[in-house]
Amino acid sequence: MIDLEDGLALGMLRYDEIEPLFLQLLDDLPPPPELKQDVPAPQKIAALRGKAIEKLVSAIAIAFEQQQHALLTGTLQGSLLQYCHPTLANGIDLAKNLARERIFNHPQKAQLELAAYASLHTLLSAFSEMTLSTYKKQALTFKQQRLQQLLGVHTLNPQDNLYSGLMQMLDFIASLSDHHALSLAQSLQGIQP
Repeated sequence: MIDLEDGLALGMLRYDEIEPLFLQLLDDLPPPPELKQDVPAPQKIAALRGKAIEKLVSAIAIAFEQQQHALLTGTLQGSLLQYCHPTLANGIDLAKNLARERIFNHPQKAQLELAAYASLHTLLSAFSEMTLSTYKKQALTFKQQRLQQLLGVHTLNPQDNLYSGLMQMLDFIASLSDHHALSLAQSLQGIQP
């Protein structure tokens, strides 16, 4: 789903191609309020992605519970998604096909992925240093203070242990689209994206 966001950001896909797929994945969840607000298309898609992931996690958790015995005995046939409502499995298939046809083989996407891969070192270094300083109760540099602001819902709690803080930092980095990861890494290196 994040690849579809990248496709929108890179001009490979239009908003009206992505929105129906994400709405299908919401199933019985109400759409996010951003859809009725005057906000940019990428913000609407990000909100839709969040709600779609919420629905998928819930559906997969239910399927996991229902199929737990088969999972534990190694007899589960297919993926857990097959045991969810057909509209969810169909929506994921449609999203995968759209990404495969229009994004994954696009030269611009390949270049972006290579650059994003290289940027992981920059992101991991900067955020892990900030996390370590937080848990050592050291004064954060100006740059580290700004990084901490970017964490949003992944904000570090110095009362937790370092491991938990590093997991939160990794959750944040993993939530970034390739485009956003590259842009952030460039900012950290002083390169205007």
